[in-house]
Amino acid sequence: MIEILINPESSSGNGIRIWKKVKKLLDEHEVSYREHLLSAPGQAEYVTSMLTKDIEEDIHILVVGGDGTLNETINGIRDLERTKLSCLRCGSGSDFAMNMHVDRDCEKAIMHLITEPGEYELDYGLVTADDHPSRRFVISCGAGYDADICM
Repeated sequence: MIEILINPESSSGNGIRIWKKVKKLLDEHEVSYREHLLSAPGQAEYVTSMLTKDIEEDIHILVVGGDGTLNETINGIRDLERTKLSCLRCGSGSDFAMNMHVDRDCEKAIMHLITEPGEYELDYGLVTADDHPSRRFVISCGAGYDADICM
């Protein structure tokens, strides 16, 4: 079963349009999934945390959202060894998905995931600041002026 986190607001509403196409393909190919429609910042991290808490078997999470949703999801994972993470390119930038060569066409990307799944082991960075919990990142990390520009 695939746990699917959908950010309907990613890329100015593109997330929900992509989800509708993906849902149709998953249903046509009888792929077992459970959808989690996100409605607020931080929710992807919370949902992922609950999904990966005390798991006894491997879990597959698919992010239908952008880099921000992916970042929240990565930070919610409690069991990195038992969690497989996939994503689609439906953010305004989708830097991570682009660099992982995820097809821009969501229908082609989901068909690839269904018919030719592959796995990559990736490193992640960890940022720790005084009086703040540590945060994981897989795309980039910035502070000061760089962080101000991105906001």
